[in-house]
Amino acid sequence: MPLNLPALVDGLKKLMDPDTAGHSFPQQNEVASKWGGVVLEYAQGLIPASSTHQQARVAFEMILASVSISTGDVLLKAAFQQYAVIAAAGQVGSQFTGVPPFIPLDFSAVYAIGNSGGSGAQCAGVMAQIINAWFLTGSAILIPPPNTLVPWS
Repeated sequence: MPLNLPALVDGLKKLMDPDTAGHSFPQQNEVASKWGGVVLEYAQGLIPASSTHQQARVAFEMILASVSISTGDVLLKAAFQQYAVIAAAGQVGSQFTGVPPFIPLDFSAVYAIGNSGGSGAQCAGVMAQIINAWFLTGSAILIPPPNTLVPWS
C-alpha cells in the first residue's frame, strides 16, 4: 500500500479541526504521540518498503516532544525530515538505497490560511497536500543492477 493521503488528511483534521468527529485537544505530553501516530499511518505503506517506520515514529515524537510556540515550525519540519531519513535507511532491506526528500518543507501557506481566519479543516487539508508533495520527492535506488531509480509513492 502506498503513502496514505486520505489517512493523513483525516488524522490532521482530528488534530487541528474542532468540528471534525474524533477531534480532541491533546494535552502537551500527548501532542507528539498523536502527531507521530498520524504520520505513521500515512507513511507506513511507503514504496519501496521500509522496515524502520516504528523507529522513524519514535524519532519524530522525540523531536516534537520539545515543541513550543517559538520552536513549533522549525521542530515540526525537523521531525518530518528525521522520519524520512530513518524510513529511507530502512529501505535497504528491500534492496534499495533510500534517498529522503531534500527540499525544505514550507508550511507558510497553512499559516496564512489560519491567520486569515480559515478553518482547522482547511489548514489540515493544505498541510496534508504539502506533506504528501514533499514525501513524493523522495526516491530509492535499486541496489542490484540495473540500479533503477524509483520515486517514493
